[in-house]
This record gives sequence, C-alpha cells and structure tokens, in this order.
Amino acid sequence: MKKSAALELDEVVLPDRFADAERAFEGADKKLPNISPQIPRHPDADRRSSSVSLPHYVWELLRDESYRSRDPQNVVILRGLKALGLEIREEDLVDLRKVRL
Repeated sequence: MKKSAALELDEVVLPDRFADAERAFEGADKKLPNISPQIPRHPDADRRSSSVSLPHYVWELLRDESYRSRDPQNVVILRGLKALGLEIREEDLVDLRKVRL
C-alpha cells in the first residue's frame, strides 16, 4: 500500500517560534521606549528624609489610606498638608518610583 505524503510525520517541519523572535529583534533597537510620564522637576525638588514619631493608630490610618488610594505614604502625607492649606507643588504629588527622570 502506498503512503500518503501528508501523513508522514517525519517530513512535517514546525516553525521555531523562538528563532523567529530572535531574528525579529536582531536588527532592531533593543532598548524599549520609555512610557513613563516625564514630569519636569522644580529646581528646589531635592528630597530629604526625616523620622517622624506618630501614634500607632495614625500609622495604621496612613497605611490604610495609602493602600486605598494606591499612592505611597509620602504622597498621602503631602496631599494632607496641601488640604491644610500649605503650598505643595503638584509635581511633588506624584509617586517618583513611577517616573523616570
């Protein structure tokens, strides 16, 4: 009985997906584009760390608000100071971990 060419599995060649991907990137610029928002920095934007002593329940409230708003605790504190009427710049109300300078 004669075998059909379509049924011979040893003749089927599957494409190598990884080799295709490597070939696609060979000639391309390998650096990915920066999609982070670019926020111009104010000349006085230097940061300073400090230790603040607050009651335990205040730290819990701060942690809960930070979790709820998905902002770091320092941004939550700055928003609170701005709500009190202190002059806080808008560019300081951004999570710096998400911005590439």
